[in-house]
Amino acid sequence: MKFLLDENVDHRLAPFLYSLGYGEVTIIGIDYLPSLLDEQVLALAYQEERILITQDHTDFGELAFRRHHPHCGVILFRLKSQAPILI
Repeated sequence: MKFLLDENVDHRLAPFLYSLGYGEVTIIGIDYLPSLLDEQVLALAYQEERILITQDHTDFGELAFRRHHPHCGVILFRLKSQAPILI
């Protein structure tokens, strides 16, 4: 599997995916220009046969599931921010 991390996803996810054996991870804003339109990000993921990982559930949910833009999969994270735990 190949993944594309949206620029709103913590980039530390890439090394974690590498450690699991997924060597095909690219990141918007690092491997591609930052601030691409959501349509461009989804099209790029589709062209490169990548699963998009994003926290932007409103826009990508609309594009992929309501407007039926072609895609190879979208993983939508809904993470609550948490204060760091001090030890």
